[in-house]
Amino acid sequence: MLKKLSPDSYAALISILLSIVFLYLSSQYDYTGRRWIGPGFFPVWICGVWLVLSVVYFIQTIRRRGNEETGEVQDIIPKGKAGRRILITAANLILFIVLFKFVGFIAASVIFLFILLYGAYRWYVSLSVAIGVTLLLYWLFGIMLKVNIP
Repeated sequence: MLKKLSPDSYAALISILLSIVFLYLSSQYDYTGRRWIGPGFFPVWICGVWLVLSVVYFIQTIRRRGNEETGEVQDIIPKGKAGRRILITAANLILFIVLFKFVGFIAASVIFLFILLYGAYRWYVSLSVAIGVTLLLYWLFGIMLKVNIP
């Protein structure tokens, strides 16, 4: 009789299916170019490695001994401080997406990073790092690489 699949096994199967789909789509691009490699070279290899790792992960989930997981949702979702941190991060990401449209990259990024770092460091350290990282990214992409940042 077959063992009931764990949530990890289902995740591995979904990953296998997605890697096959993207491998097929990436194979539509030219593998070789005029001189060396074409635009399909890296996507094909990345999806191939993804497929192999997904199959290995699926085999590991099948071989796992014991019934350490019941598959219930309440067993998967973290509780306590870790659960609150996940909710704060998800809400912070939604806030970033909304603020990005109204105030732009710099202000939204400073707020996003400040909220992420606030619990782990003192407020002034969090604010300093948030401003520093945002300015570094703006300098790198906006000024050096000349990418248009809203």
